[in-house]
Amino acid sequence: MLAITFGATRIILGGDLPWTETGKRPPPGELATKGVIASGWETVKRTYALDHHALKVPHHASADALHPDLLATSQRPRIWTVTPKNGSRLPTFGNPGAGVDILLEIEERFLLSVTPSSWWVPDPLPATGVVQRNGLRRRTDVDPTADVFANASDDTRSRPVDPRETVWALAFDDAGNMVSKERGSAAIELVR
Repeated sequence: MLAITFGATRIILGGDLPWTETGKRPPPGELATKGVIASGWETVKRTYALDHHALKVPHHASADALHPDLLATSQRPRIWTVTPKNGSRLPTFGNPGAGVDILLEIEERFLLSVTPSSWWVPDPLPATGVVQRNGLRRRTDVDPTADVFANASDDTRSRPVDPRETVWALAFDDAGNMVSKERGSAAIELVR
């Protein structure tokens, strides 16, 4: 976790920090009642405020890294970014407690550096890069492989993408206002 502060602007880069040491989300009240040793975001929040203007969502938006204090609703505008992990199913959507659905319950939109390989979105992407949540599909539902076993799981075939096209460039002033937002051609803005 890295926090960057410039004037009133606060940006948090979440890295791969889990909710707790085990990376598993404890049931409500368990930290206090079961003697679980706090670590991960539980430790960070003791020392640092988790309020922010921009957040690089931790661990590819894995639900096990989405601490409620980090995602707490805010009165100020803020922007969240997610870096998918191709070769895995992160971030997930459409299942109870899936990371994408958790994020979109709280914020109307967030930025993805690239479409995860297990997802299907319109091709070509809209010129704006904006994709509605209800437009997402699992790749194997739209483009099944000849392999019945691959179709039974999320297909994680990587598609070649120039790394220079998988970026979001955001600029903020010292009051926390985003003053510029630019995207590579493979980056998307996912909207509720």
